Amino acid sequence: MKTGRTDLARKSVNLALMLFLVVWTMLVGFSICRLYLSGQTPLNPATGFHSDFVRVYALGKVFNEHGGTAVYDRKIYDPAMDQVVYPVKRSRFSYVTYPPNAVLLFSFISRIPLAAAQALWIGVGISIFTAALLLLRRTTSFTSGLLSDLFIVVSSFGSFPFFDMCRLGQTTPYVIAGTALCYYFARVGRPFLAGLVTILAALKPQYSLLWLLPLLATRNWKALGGACAIHALLIVATGLYCGWEIFPAYLKNAADSDPRNLDCLQNIMITMGGLFTVFGNSTLSKGVGFAIFGLGSLSMYLVFRRCYSNGTSCATKSETCLALSVLSAVLTNLYSLWYDGTLVAIVTTLLVSSPLVFSKQTALRSRVVDLLLLFFPIYSWLPMIILVSFVKSPGPTLILSVSAKCICLYLMLIAMFCLLKLLHQERSNGDGIKV
Repeated sequence: MKTGRTDLARKSVNLALMLFLVVWTMLVGFSICRLYLSGQTPLNPATGFHSDFVRVYALGKVFNEHGGTAVYDRKIYDPAMDQVVYPVKRSRFSYVTYPPNAVLLFSFISRIPLAAAQALWIGVGISIFTAALLLLRRTTSFTSGLLSDLFIVVSSFGSFPFFDMCRLGQTTPYVIAGTALCYYFARVGRPFLAGLVTILAALKPQYSLLWLLPLLATRNWKALGGACAIHALLIVATGLYCGWEIFPAYLKNAADSDPRNLDCLQNIMITMGGLFTVFGNSTLSKGVGFAIFGLGSLSMYLVFRRCYSNGTSCATKSETCLALSVLSAVLTNLYSLWYDGTLVAIVTTLLVSSPLVFSKQTALRSRVVDLLLLFFPIYSWLPMIILVSFVKSPGPTLILSVSAKCICLYLMLIAMFCLLKLLHQERSNGDGIKV
């Protein structure tokens, strides 16, 4: 009788959790649709700049109208952005961080009207990365049905980083898709395809660590060869289509950038280096950031080498390693902004065994990781909700800064539990499975 009541209580809690996550995700999805339908996406109120999509869209416009030499010319670029979103006004000059391959892609996308182009960009991106995560989910050691897998993947859509990723028209969905597909093809024994799909992540070169470290540490030379080949072809295609002078123009633009822009961005990063901005010393935070980046990359490489020391690894251990590599690539990166917290969707896909978190068959350690990942979307909104509720007129920069640091600390907690889980798996015996 007591066992029956306990089972009923667990089922009730599981059902309540699932319903809550479904309702939360639907509310966030409704808010995103409302933003697009009301036309509020062209301007990012947090900075006074045009939204990210508008800035890269304007690159394509400038190239189509003025050629490759004008793309990174501020005297041409800034007025072009104003024309794109007229009559919306910006309070500050914008900055351009997008590499030349973005110009190649958006020279075609910018031929579509802005509103339709951004909706299409985000819609296609979300569709591709959802399909990629579902495919990756099929390679995990968990035995669950399609509805369960879909719930776990879509539950990550309710986070604040996901909301802002969609609002700003970010390129993060394609980074997630390229990374997830790379992991999928590597795990099913299609290494060359694993390398080719990394092209989807090319718009954010700083996240090449997501696929580079695992492939390098596991000595997956075919995948690395495919990645090198496709990225070399992209460089050649960009040079031939946009003109080779676009590369030195981009480097000059990066060198001439106002360092205050980077200082501002550091304050809203979800990296461990970004935590040190609370001391108000940009030199300190940058130095610590570089040190963390180097040590973090080396440590993750060594973790992979240990897991794959004999060329094989048990399935659960390889999943934990990949999840840790994603968390490490975000936390130790030199340039991870708050909306890049959406990359946690890959970790959720790899580690959450089932939506039935409170099942009595689930080990406590795994249950804690599952709960932390499933509650991340709700947690990611809490700093903003608290600031808006208790601080009189908090500025958007303050909200993003506090949110980014809170997200960073939460991801560090998840990474710590993942590391403990990996250490436990190291001590356990498992069958060797090629990955």
